[in-house]
This record gives sequence, C-alpha cells and structure tokens, in this order.
Amino acid sequence: MTDRYTEPAIRTLRPALICLTALLAMLLAACGGGAADPASAAGASMPIGGESGSELAAVQVLHRGNGAEPQTVDPHRGEGVPSSNIHRDLFEGLTIEAPDGAVIPGVAESWAISDDGMTYTFSL
Repeated sequence: MTDRYTEPAIRTLRPALICLTALLAMLLAACGGGAADPASAAGASMPIGGESGSELAAVQVLHRGNGAEPQTVDPHRGEGVPSSNIHRDLFEGLTIEAPDGAVIPGVAESWAISDDGMTYTFSL
C-alpha cells in the first residue's frame, strides 16, 4: 500500500537530485584540467615586451568572452551588448575612466582647460 503523502515528495525530489548531480558534475569539470606547468605555455619564457622590454610580441591576440558574435563592427549600425563590447574595445576615447572613477588619459596624452572652462585642448 502506498502512502499518498510520500508520492508527491518523491516526484519533486527526483528532479532536484538530477539537477544537483548535473551541477556537481559541471563544478568538477570546471575545477579540473589546465596546463600542468604554466611556464611551459607558448611564449611564457619571453618577458613581456620582448627581450628589450620595448618590442611587441609577433602575435597579439585579444580573447573576448563576448557571449555572442556582434551583428556588425560598424558603430553606426551596431546594437546590443555584443556589438557594444567590441566597439568599446576598438574605439578608445580621448579620456577613460580608471577603476577608482578618476579620469585618466586614453588616446590623449594630456589636456588643458581654458580659464572660462569653455575650451578643452587635447594633445594627442
């Protein structure tokens, strides 16, 4: 004889256990793997900026976790978050905002503000 009060509990418990098992499997998969020795990765033996410290690496790659491909890289036609992320990376402003909120130089090396505050002169 089945108890009518335990059957609904089993119906709700089974999907919860399946979800929990899947979540644990994903967590374990995310924790494993990777390179055994990070120093043995390609290019890891060369110091940043090349041997002289001022040259650029032969291959430069930006990996952007964007979530989706942008519709276009044309800033006039792009819409949505994926396009905005790419535009922000491609087109740097004269000034940018530092993590602490301060305004720091972007493309501009420096700038001057007129006495009346109406004219900004940027040096590129």
